[in-house]
Amino acid sequence: IDAINHKYGHHVITLEDPIEYELVPDKCIIEQREEPVIAKGMPGTEHNKYGFEGGCVLKLDGVYHLFTSEMVADTVHDKMMLAHWTSQDGLTWERRDTMFESSGSKDPQDIRSALWAPMPVYNEEEGRWNVFHVSFTPGDFGRIWRAVSSTKGRQGIHGPWVDAECIL
Repeated sequence: IDAINHKYGHHVITLEDPIEYELVPDKCIIEQREEPVIAKGMPGTEHNKYGFEGGCVLKLDGVYHLFTSEMVADTVHDKMMLAHWTSQDGLTWERRDTMFESSGSKDPQDIRSALWAPMPVYNEEEGRWNVFHVSFTPGDFGRIWRAVSSTKGRQGIHGPWVDAECIL
């Protein structure tokens, strides 16, 4: 973070409990927090039983977009939702939608037993957003899937999303 602070003019929000290293702002706006920006009991987390696993944040037209995996039921790392959240300030978040939900089953034929790691990428040639994510089948390696926004243009970041193909 310190290297980013001295090189780029970003807005950096850190979460560390307790804060062990005080960052001195240089080129960045730095906010060090001891509390999460999205916590259990906040609006939009009602279905989220065990928290978040990974994710990606991007800023588009002044709005932050969080794409993350939510652990929503037992078993903890199988029953997942890929979710989209938005924020105007990077601190106050609103859950927009569930992009995909895994089955959480142990059936070795189920290609959507667990879903992880959504990564949005805008494809200029297609004029659409793509979200790449991992889908696990019990007893097998994960596969990388590509989902595509049904809505053309950059405003399509809100979906809805349709599976396009398994790419790996």
